[in-house]
Amino acid sequence: MIDEVILRAESGSGGNGAILFRREKYIPRGGPSGGDGGNGGAVYLEVGGSSSGLERYRYQQLFIAERGGDGEARNRTGRNGKDLILSVPAGTEAIFQFDEEQIESRRIDLVEEGTMVLVAKGGRGGRGNKRFATATNQMPLLGESGENGRKVSIGLRLMLLADVGVVGKPNVGKSSLLRAVSRATPRVAPYPFTTIEPELAIIDNGTYRFMLAEVPGLVPGAHEGIGLGDKFLRHAERAGTLVHLLDGASEDIENDYREVQAEIKAYGPTLAKKRQIVVVNKIDLPSVESQRREIQETVRRFGGGIFISAHTGEGVQELMEILAKELGSRALIPPRKKRAATRIIELPARRPSLQPEVWRDGDTGVRIRWKPLERLVYRADFEDNEVVAQVKLELRRIGLERTLEGLGIRHGEKLSIGEQVMEWR
Repeated sequence: MIDEVILRAESGSGGNGAILFRREKYIPRGGPSGGDGGNGGAVYLEVGGSSSGLERYRYQQLFIAERGGDGEARNRTGRNGKDLILSVPAGTEAIFQFDEEQIESRRIDLVEEGTMVLVAKGGRGGRGNKRFATATNQMPLLGESGENGRKVSIGLRLMLLADVGVVGKPNVGKSSLLRAVSRATPRVAPYPFTTIEPELAIIDNGTYRFMLAEVPGLVPGAHEGIGLGDKFLRHAERAGTLVHLLDGASEDIENDYREVQAEIKAYGPTLAKKRQIVVVNKIDLPSVESQRREIQETVRRFGGGIFISAHTGEGVQELMEILAKELGSRALIPPRKKRAATRIIELPARRPSLQPEVWRDGDTGVRIRWKPLERLVYRADFEDNEVVAQVKLELRRIGLERTLEGLGIRHGEKLSIGEQVMEWR
C-alpha cells in the first residue's frame, strides 16, 4: 500500500479571447464579434471511501485540468474546461505548495468523507475584442489570452483511520492474525520483514464493525527509521486501541515486549498513552503450550495476556469480542443515515498581479512586465499602425504612457511588453 506520495497538479488555463468581426451579407462593415474564452478547469481533492491507500498514484503523479475553449464568432464564449478531481482516502494529511507564488504552504488533515478541497481555480478566459469596443474605438483589434492555470505541489501522507493497531516484533504472526479474522491476504512467510507495508482487515459480524491495521515489524531504533522505519508507526497514531502481539515461542518474551514498548514511547506521547492489550500468539506449538504457565506469569507483569493461535484460530474470536467491548460505541454499526452534504474547503486564491514594472534596458529600449498587459498584446500585430495606436491608447488609459515618457522613450525605439516587441511611434 502506497502511503506517501508527492503529486504535481495544474489547473486548466483559460481560453483565448477571439479577435473577430461580423461578416454577413448586407452587413459589409459589421462590428466586433469575438467571444470570450472559457475558464479553465479547477483542481479538487476529494475524500473518498477507498481503503487501498494512495495506490492509484503509484504510476502517475502529474495531473493537468482541461483548458478552457477559445472564444468564437458571434460573441460566443468558449466552453469551460472540465474540473480535475483527485480522490484520497480518509485519514490523509495534505500539504499544498503553490509554485511561483508568495503564499505559505497549507496543511489540511482530511478525515471526514465527503470533504472536498478546492485546491486551485482554473485560469480565467481572456476577453474577446467585442469587450474592447467603445464609442471612439468601434473596431478593436486586441483580445486577451487566457489566464494561465495555477501550479501546485501536493504532498499526501496517509495515516490509516484504523480502530485497532497491531504492533510487535517481526515474524510474531501479525499478518496471520489479520488473515484469520478477515479476507485480507497479506503476504506471509516464516522469516522476518515479510510485511513491508501496512495491511488492513475489517471485522464485521453484523453487530460490531471495526478495522485492524497491521504495523510492520518493529526493531530497536524503529522510531528513528531503522528497519522498516518510523513511517509505519504513524499508522497506529489514530487507532483507539493497540494490540501488542508477542511470539510465545520466543527465547526472551519479556525482552521482546520491552523493546517494542521502548520504540512506542520514543515515537511520541500520543502513541504511548494508548490502551494496549497484550496477546501471546502460537499457542498451537507444543513448546509454547508446555510453558504456558511460565509465559502467563511473565506477561502478567505487563498487565495480563490473552493466548491465541492465529494459525488454528484458537482464541481469535474471543480476542475480537474483547476488542469490540474495548472500543465500545466506536465499534457498533450505526443506523443507516443520509449522506452528509459535501463540505468544500477553499485554499487561498491567486494573488492579484503586482504593479507594472517599467525600466530602461540599456541601449535595447524600454521594457514593461505586467501580466494583464502581456495577455492583452499576446497576438498583437505591431506591423499594423492601427494596432499600435490602440495599444498606445491602452497604455494611456492605465497611466503607463506618462511613465514611458518619463524614461525618455524616443520615436523608433523598441518597447518590449513581455515577449512582444513594438516600435514606438
